[in-house]
Amino acid sequence: MGNDVTTGRARASDHAASPGQRESGPSGSTKGLETKAGLLEAAEQILLEEGMQALTFRRIGAVASINPTLVTYYFGGIPGLLVELYQANLEPMQAECEPIFEPGGAAGSLRDVLRIWLNSMLRPAAFTQGGPALVVLDEIAGHGDPNLRSDLLASMRELSGRVQAAIHPFVPELEERELRARLRFLSAAALGPLPRSRSVEQDPDQRPLDSIEYLLAFAQAALASPGHKPRKK
Repeated sequence: MGNDVTTGRARASDHAASPGQRESGPSGSTKGLETKAGLLEAAEQILLEEGMQALTFRRIGAVASINPTLVTYYFGGIPGLLVELYQANLEPMQAECEPIFEPGGAAGSLRDVLRIWLNSMLRPAAFTQGGPALVVLDEIAGHGDPNLRSDLLASMRELSGRVQAAIHPFVPELEERELRARLRFLSAAALGPLPRSRSVEQDPDQRPLDSIEYLLAFAQAALASPGHKPRKK
């Protein structure tokens, strides 16, 4: 998907090292960062494989092989852990979309805009190799703490609104409400059908059925009106 590939634990440590986060022992200690990263990684894995209903202190501790009381020590509880988890998954997605909004940037055509946007939604999860970030965000948005859900949904709506505004000049024949509806269906296509497992069915030429090329072709068709070709510029 054109994204950087690193190990889950290394990426978790990078995020856990952000300023202002609590550590056990000396501030910024390697042990503290590793412990915090392990808890984030375990929580994300649970969300991807079992869903929000399975995310308990006990389950996080078991998956991470870490004392579950450290969830409270590092994050103040599961809601605090989920805040860091959603930020770690949403912020790279937002950053990947920025070329869409830059004047004279990389997004010079509808296909460019769609490719950047769809690629951002196909990003891997922050800490779990092979897991999709969008599924993590969907679990938190659908089943998380109400305040957290509100914050996350507001951030995602803001990003969606900016993408919609960037796409609309290429398909001016679509009313804003119609365009918004079609983009919602495209977002659902990127999220994938239930159950959202990591293994995706392969077709005979071995291209995954969630390939960006399939999704991009579907998106272009979804935004086309009968007898009209979306303009390139």
